[in-house]
Amino acid sequence: MNFPSRTWRARASSLAVLLWLAVSGAAAQEASSAAGAGGRAFSVTPTLGANLTLTNNVNLTATDKQSDLILGLYPGIQVVAQGARVRGYLYYTLGAYLYANQQEDSNFYNTLSAAANAELWEKRLFLDVNASISQQIIDPFGTQSSDPSLNNDNRTEVTTVSVAPYLKGQMAGQVDYLARALYAYTDSGTSSASDSTSYGGVLSFNGSTRWQRLGWGLTTSYRSIDFSEGRREYDQLSWLTLRYAVTPELQANLRGNYERSNVTSLNGSTNGGFGGGIQWTPSPRTRLVLEADQRVFGSSHLYLLEYRSPRTIWTFSSVQGLSNGQDSFGQGLLGQSIPGVSSQTAPSPSFDPTAGPTGQGVTAFELLFKQFASVQPDPVLRAQLVNNFLKANNIDPNSTLSTNFLPDQVTEQLEQRISVAWIGIRSNVILNAYQTQARDIGPLSSPGTGLANGSTLRWYGGSASWSHRLTPAATLSVSFSGERTAEDDGSQSSTLWVGTVTWSQRVFENATLSIAARRQVFDSNTSPYNESALLAFLGMQF
Repeated sequence: MNFPSRTWRARASSLAVLLWLAVSGAAAQEASSAAGAGGRAFSVTPTLGANLTLTNNVNLTATDKQSDLILGLYPGIQVVAQGARVRGYLYYTLGAYLYANQQEDSNFYNTLSAAANAELWEKRLFLDVNASISQQIIDPFGTQSSDPSLNNDNRTEVTTVSVAPYLKGQMAGQVDYLARALYAYTDSGTSSASDSTSYGGVLSFNGSTRWQRLGWGLTTSYRSIDFSEGRREYDQLSWLTLRYAVTPELQANLRGNYERSNVTSLNGSTNGGFGGGIQWTPSPRTRLVLEADQRVFGSSHLYLLEYRSPRTIWTFSSVQGLSNGQDSFGQGLLGQSIPGVSSQTAPSPSFDPTAGPTGQGVTAFELLFKQFASVQPDPVLRAQLVNNFLKANNIDPNSTLSTNFLPDQVTEQLEQRISVAWIGIRSNVILNAYQTQARDIGPLSSPGTGLANGSTLRWYGGSASWSHRLTPAATLSVSFSGERTAEDDGSQSSTLWVGTVTWSQRVFENATLSIAARRQVFDSNTSPYNESALLAFLGMQF
């Protein structure tokens, strides 16, 4: 059996779980007191799933197709902490695959999504811990598939762990301050891609003036990231912000920044720039953000429009800035904004090293987690809400709505996305369209990658899913997605189309049976294929 044997990789996966448990363990001490008061501060739910996949192309090849019957087993655990001092969640699944015809290919993979926040000193000192394990592609033009059980050497298991303590408070009753540090490690799981280690910090002050509508902010940040297959890159950024409340709903800001970085030069360069923007929140259902800045690498921006009606959620975003392709740095790990960094009262430069797109694929869970923010602002309760919604409507929480790859350098990235979710009484629709481009802005070329010699990579794609409750216990769902990856000179490209039809039935109170049919078509310069499959899945909670 072909089980991974890399010791350091196993340690990183274990560390991802242990770090979260170290933070959430304190919640168990609160559980007894909460239970006595009728609450439930800490809950653990074991899960178990099993499926059979009959595929006509287990090796994802254009010639010499081989059929196989694959048994998948999925033991897992769900942990939710809702204590007074510790809040968080952990969703972990171990997937094991056994093949009828190619037993030597049997393998397993891990899936983890975990975040926790601990209050170490009342209303002053806090700790964010985040851990994730996911499947990602290595070569953006290599073989791609929506099913991890199919044999694919272009897939790797990526583990990321982040630890971020922060101290916040107020000085003289007028100035809010925040001091935040962060350490993050990403294990790419393969020698064909880079691991990365990043660390840094943010220090910010925000205050008011004698004029009630006028406020100010001063922030400085530092971030360093070391790629195992590349070099160490750093960015030091400071900015001064003036804010003016035109109305309680409309905030305008103007800022100047000073930046030193080696992202665009070997020996480092300095740059001074200006920026500004507006944030308009006419109602709890509507939010508009328009921000733009000049940075050391050029222009950056953040455009965001969110609107929620009783049955729909609409989101449009356009973000241009720096990305390391593996982790984000400034948002609270439970999805909370950090005061003085990205809040409405103290906006940061439109894209800075302390916040920005991860460069990873967006999953259905992540999309709905953001979209349900206006429905449930509490991140822990929102995670439960999203998971229950996905299960009830037979939507895979780990299904990727867009893909990317693991670079060995910081890139300039532009990501534009529009998504719509319609939540009906019996039917639900999720639509998502996006385009992303990554450009090499460093002084060194990246031979062997899609960014070699300053190339630009572009992704275009979208997905649509529809689910309908046939009866209180039965659901029919249809999903379709497509993505095209292309190099700007036209030398390489790939396209993946995936369509799935699924019927699911709740057979017991905590058990659901699903039967599905799937079709995949992948077109590329080197490894095209098509694949059809029938699947049966049984999932249980205890």
